[in-house]
Parts: sequence; C-alpha cells; structure tokens
Amino acid sequence: MKKRSVLITTLSIVFIICLSAFTALGGFFNNAKKVNAKDNNEYWSNYFTVANHAPVTFTSNASLPSWANNVTSSTVTGSNSTVYNGLGVTFSENDTIITYNTPILVESLTKDRVLIEYFVAPTNKTTKTSGVSSESDAEFSRVTVRLQGVENPNEYVEISNVRAETDVTLSWVNARTNTANTFAGIKKGETVVSDNNGTPITTAFTGTRTNATGLFYDNASSSVYTSFAYYDESAFGYKKGLVRDFTSDGNLLDGDAEFSGFTGKYATLSITFNEVYHEGSESHVILTKILGQSLNGTTLNDKTAPFISMPTEYEKDIPVGEVNHVYPFWNVLGYDAIEGDISSKLTYSVRYVVSESKTELFADNDVYFTPTKAGTYRVTISLKDSSSNSAENKVVEFSVVEKVDDIN
Repeated sequence: MKKRSVLITTLSIVFIICLSAFTALGGFFNNAKKVNAKDNNEYWSNYFTVANHAPVTFTSNASLPSWANNVTSSTVTGSNSTVYNGLGVTFSENDTIITYNTPILVESLTKDRVLIEYFVAPTNKTTKTSGVSSESDAEFSRVTVRLQGVENPNEYVEISNVRAETDVTLSWVNARTNTANTFAGIKKGETVVSDNNGTPITTAFTGTRTNATGLFYDNASSSVYTSFAYYDESAFGYKKGLVRDFTSDGNLLDGDAEFSGFTGKYATLSITFNEVYHEGSESHVILTKILGQSLNGTTLNDKTAPFISMPTEYEKDIPVGEVNHVYPFWNVLGYDAIEGDISSKLTYSVRYVVSESKTELFADNDVYFTPTKAGTYRVTISLKDSSSNSAENKVVEFSVVEKVDDIN
C-alpha cells in the first residue's frame, strides 16, 4: 500500500474543501417531501416537474385499461412479476417532458436496477392482431428517456422506445450519446441504424401486449439494456437484452467515439412523450417503476436501498495514519434515489485489528478519530435513509504508523 500522510494540516484542508463542494451541489437537490396533497398533481409535483406548457395529469394507483387484466413487469432481478396499477400520466401535447426532481448519482446505476419502467396504456387497443402498424393503431409512438450530466450538461445518454411500423405487436429500443449521436440498437447481433428499427422488444404502443417496457443504464460498462428483448423469433417471454455498448467498436458507427461514462457524479432524468398523433386528445402511460422504486401506491413508499459512494482515489490507495494525529474520514457520499444527498446520515465504526479473527471497538459514529497506537484499523461505513432502508456497508482497512514521512 502506498503511504501518504494524513496529518491534520493536510487532510483537514482536503476534508473542508470536499465538504464545501458537496454543500454547493446540494442546491441541485429537491428532496422529496411527503405531504397531505389536495390532489395527485400537487403531491407528485414533489417528485416530477412538467416542462411542457400543456397540462399533464398524474393519477395515483391508476388502473389498467379495460383490455388489460394485468401487466408483466421486469423486476430489478430480471424475473417476472405481475402489477395491476401504477402512476398514471395523461398528456395531450407532442414533446411533453417530465423530469425527475432528484439528480441521479450515476455511479448507482446498474443493469440490475431498472432506470424507468412504464406501460403504454391506450384507452382502446387496436383491432389488429398482427401485421404492420399505422398511426391509427396508437395514441402516440415514442418515449425518449434522457440522462443528462449535471456538472457537464453536454454529456448525455438517450434511450428511445418507438412503435414498430413493421409489426403491430412489437416496438424498438435504440440508444445514443453525445459521442455517438445516431440512434441505434442491436438486432440479431448486428447494429441497426434506423429511426424505426433497432433492438426489438415484445412491448407495444397499440394494446396488443401487456408487457411493461423496462430500460436500464449500466454506468460501469456504459451500456444500455432493455427488458423483453426479442432477438430470436422463437424466443418469447422475458429476456433482458443489450441495446448498445458505447465502449464496444462493434456498437459504434462511422464517426462515433467511445462514451466512457459521465465525468461528473450526477445526471438528471427526463422522460419525453413524442409523436402524439391527435394533439388535444388524451394519451395514456402508466409509470410502474423509477430507479427500481415501485410507483404503484397512493404515495411514494420508499423501499429502495440508499448507496454509499467512496472517492475513487481511495479505492486502492488508502492514506496512512499517524499515532496521536487526527484521522478525518474520507469524503464519503451517502445517496438515496428519493431523498438525494443524505451524507449526514452516514455512520462510522472503527475497530482495531488484533488478529485475523479478533478486533476491538475503537470509536463509533464519528467523522474522525485519533489513533493511539500503530497497527491496522477497520472502518465500517453504514447508511439508512428516512424510510429505514439500509445501504450495503462499505468496509475499509488502513494502517497507522508511529511516524509518517513528510510528503515529497
């Protein structure tokens, strides 16, 4: 392990600078509040902002249309489940945009936790059971989900789910970024560049399917995934499929550059409903999940675990401490998809490692401590959100020596 000084004159300054940075970023957060709302729109405005001038109606516990008894939902573990309601969104204008109020910690996004899941729920389903699809078969034809960098707004990942003109029972999923700005998706092992083509999925805008569309972004691999992928005509049912890997040459088109992820920590999440065919008439979508969180209640009942983020520079290079000198803990971030930055809820437990099988409690629930003897110390970082959901603990070990050499 590389040794670096943690003398208070050095790390305390770093600690204060980092704390100030997170305080400044706190201005981006609009932490959700549970209120006794007079109506659904008042309550859900704590979580979503409508950008379009046209009215949007949110309906808690929205029922499925009469033609759908239930909907098959892709869960965060990739198995199937059945839902009967969700957050209804009714709109009537093209390019209606709703934005989730809490910025997303991009590090927390994985292919195992659905970014957004929804069910397109036209009041009347098409009478067709097969064949090509036309505008008259749907209320609207496209959902566009956008992750946009907070620190660098020029960075984005955009996922498009569009009605399949060639098949009334399918839709397509495509993706692009600021470095690969043509929508494309994988189809039978090939990248398809067509506005109405890409990765086929067994969800529809026409009322011929009762599968919900689940879209995923995996930050670690800069890849987009979708539920109910339909690569093989003989393979129906649930399958999470790759839409596009933005680090793979095979998924990049001429003129594209690799997208290696967001350079900042946060991104905003917005959903746009495009290609409304009968403006002024109502179109209907039921949101079933956001960031793995179910939206099927009268209020948002937080059941998702928060997330602990360690500074990347400390993943492999933990500073060495010095006996009888203050050791401030690292600039750890506590994040919750509903509440935002909850770093104030982090707790720390420090134990002195006596042997592989024995440790002794040294300090508990402090933001710093002063080691009194040399050796190995183990810090367990814990986090609970306001709904008592627990994050996966972070456990870090580091060394303390009698005297740390000055930094060169």
